[in-house]
Amino acid sequence: MTTPLRRLDLRHPVVPSEQWDVRRMGPEAAGGGQVYLWEDAVEELIYAGLSAPRSLQTALLAGGSWEGPDGRFIEVRGYTELGRPADLGAFCRELTEDWTLVRNRVARRDPPMLVLGWVVMGPDVTTGDGLAEELQRVHRTFFNLPHQVTLTISTSTSTVALYGFDERGRLINIGFHLVRRRAHRGSGTAR
Repeated sequence: MTTPLRRLDLRHPVVPSEQWDVRRMGPEAAGGGQVYLWEDAVEELIYAGLSAPRSLQTALLAGGSWEGPDGRFIEVRGYTELGRPADLGAFCRELTEDWTLVRNRVARRDPPMLVLGWVVMGPDVTTGDGLAEELQRVHRTFFNLPHQVTLTISTSTSTVALYGFDERGRLINIGFHLVRRRAHRGSGTAR
C-alpha cells in the first residue's frame, strides 16, 4: 500500500465531527454515496496521474465493506502499487495471471482488507457519456461484485469520478464521501 493505513474500524459510516471532515462529492452529492474515500489517497493518485498525463496508470483499491444502518457501505483506505501497463489488454493479462496473488497481498494487510475495485488514470478514461466502454468491460470482468467501484482520474480533463453498479446492474457515475482527519489545535497537521 502506498498510503498509510488507519486503525479506524468502521461499523457505521464516518460522520462529520470534531475529529473528521466528511464532504459529499459527485452526482447526487446532497444525498451522498455509500462510498468513503480517504482524501490523502485521492490526492496522491491525482498527483501521480498528472505527473505522467499521457500514460495509462492502474492500481487496485483496498479497504473494507460493511453493512451499516442505511445499507452496505465501503471505505477505500488505500491502493496497491501503481502500474503502467502498455494498454488495458496488458493490465487484464496481469490480473488474469496473478489475481490470487494480488488479492492475497491486499487480504494479508493489518487490518485485513478487500479489493474494492480499481483506479485507472490517463487521458481517455471517460467519454461525454461516462466511463469508456473498454473500461466498463474490465470492471464487469474483474470487479463485478456489488461493492466494487472504479475510480477514474482523467488527465486530459483534470476530473475525478467514481463508478459503481446501480440497483439494475448498470455501471454509473456515483457520489462519494471524501474523508480526512481534522487538524487539532496545537497538533500540527493531521495524518
